[in-house]
Amino acid sequence: MWRKFSENKKRTYLRKWLGETIKDETRLSITRHIVKHAKEIFKKEPREWSASMRNLISAYEIFCDIEKPSSDLRLEKLENKYKKNNKRYTAPPRI
Repeated sequence: MWRKFSENKKRTYLRKWLGETIKDETRLSITRHIVKHAKEIFKKEPREWSASMRNLISAYEIFCDIEKPSSDLRLEKLENKYKKNNKRYTAPPRI
């Protein structure tokens, strides 16, 4: 049924489905599921694992009422990591 939807409608459908899925979950149960799933990274095919993990992260964001992090926040987090340990983390690109 959903395969015939437009890309926009697929996103809406997915978000609604994930919202329905988490109704009987707690923040702790979702967090535990994310941690358990992260440990399975080497056991599953990367494409399937990634899709599944994105669903879990999306469910967590819906549960905690978090919007997608802004580019500013994501860049700030990368910059802070680099400043803490510039030998371990990649330097910012030159523009």
